[in-house]
Amino acid sequence: MGIVAFLKPIIDMFYQIQVLDVFLMIICILLFVTKRFKTQLCFMDFHVIILGILFLFAYLRNTDGLSPFLKIESCFLLYFLGRKYDLQLETCSKYIKWGFLIVLFFTSFTYITGIGFVEWGRYLTFRGLYFFKTDLATAMMQCIALFAFTPKRSKLNYAVIILCSFFIIIADARMYYIVWFILLSLFMLFLYEEKTQKEVKIGIFHLIPFILGLFGALYFLNYLNNIYGEQYLLFEFEELTDLSDERNTQGRSLVWAEIYMKFAKQDFWTRFWGIDLITDVSVLLGYNSHNLYLKLLYSIGYFGIATYLIFFIQTCITVRRTSNKYLKYVTISFLVIFYLGGISYITIESTQLSWIPMFLTGACVTNTLKSPPKNKNLKKTMK
Repeated sequence: MGIVAFLKPIIDMFYQIQVLDVFLMIICILLFVTKRFKTQLCFMDFHVIILGILFLFAYLRNTDGLSPFLKIESCFLLYFLGRKYDLQLETCSKYIKWGFLIVLFFTSFTYITGIGFVEWGRYLTFRGLYFFKTDLATAMMQCIALFAFTPKRSKLNYAVIILCSFFIIIADARMYYIVWFILLSLFMLFLYEEKTQKEVKIGIFHLIPFILGLFGALYFLNYLNNIYGEQYLLFEFEELTDLSDERNTQGRSLVWAEIYMKFAKQDFWTRFWGIDLITDVSVLLGYNSHNLYLKLLYSIGYFGIATYLIFFIQTCITVRRTSNKYLKYVTISFLVIFYLGGISYITIESTQLSWIPMFLTGACVTNTLKSPPKNKNLKKTMK
C-alpha cells in the first residue's frame, strides 16, 4: 500500500497521462486480492456494495460511460482497502506525505518560473502542473490536512501549511476558499483538544464565531480583489447572493439550472432510478454538470440519492466514534474537501478527490469495530 500512497499525489499532478491511473488501479486490485480480509462485513460495507451496484446499473443504461464508471467504482475499492489496511495507516501516511512534498516542490518551481500561470480570459490564474486550478487547490488542501493533523509537528509542517495556503489563494478556486477556512478552523480546534486533553463537543454557540469569521474572510478576499483584480482572477463578495452568482461560480450556476431542468422533465421512473453516467454532458455543448449532487441525481436518481444520504450519515457517525484522534481529524478534513468541493466539481469522478477520503473512511469503520464504546478519556485514546 506504501507505493500507492507515495505515487497517488504525483500521478494526480500528471493525470492527463491515463496509463498512470491504470497502472495504479492494477496495483490496488492486486493489493485487495492478495491481502486477507480478517474483519467480518458490516452494515456499512453492504451499503457501499449497494452503491457500487447502482452505479453499475447506471453504466449499463448507457455503456458509453465506461471512463466515469471505472473512476466511480475505484473509490469503493479504496474503501475496502482502507478496511484491510487500517493497521498500516501510520506507514501509509508517511509515504503519502513524501508524495505531497514532491508535488509541493514542483508547484513552487512552476510559481517561481511563472510557467504555472495560464490566462483565463484577460486574467492570470495559477494551476501549477495540474489540468486546472481546482485540481491544484485540491492537492494543496489535502496537503494541509496531512501536515496539520499529526501527532508531532515541526517547523516544516507549519511551512507546508503556509505555502499551501498561499497557493490556494492565488489559484482562486472559489469554493476552496470556504473549505480552506473550515480546515484552518478544524486545526485550531485540534490544537485546543491536544493542549487541554479534552474532546470538544460542537454546539450551536461554537458555530456563531465560525460563521462570523468565515464572512470576515470572504470580505477580506473581496478587498484583495479590489487591489489585484485587474491582474488576477479573484473572488468577489459584497453580499450573500454573490456566493452563487455567475461571476463567482464562473458560469456554473447557469449550467446547473439547465441540467436540472432536463432531469426534471423526465418521467417518474427515470427520475427515481436515474438516467445514466453521461447524459449530463450532452445538455450544454459537452459541459458536464460540475456538481457532485447533480451527477448523483442523473446517475442513480432519487433512490440512489436517498441511499447515498444514508451512507453519508453512517460515515459521519462512524468518523465521530473513531477512537484514533489523528485518523478522525484527517478523515473529517478529506471528507470536507470531497463534499464541499462537490458543489463545483464532480468529486466522485475524480480519483484525486475520492480515493483518499474513501480509504480513510474504510479505516475508520475498522477502527470503530475494533474499539470498545467511547467512554474513555481523550488522553487515553491519543496514546
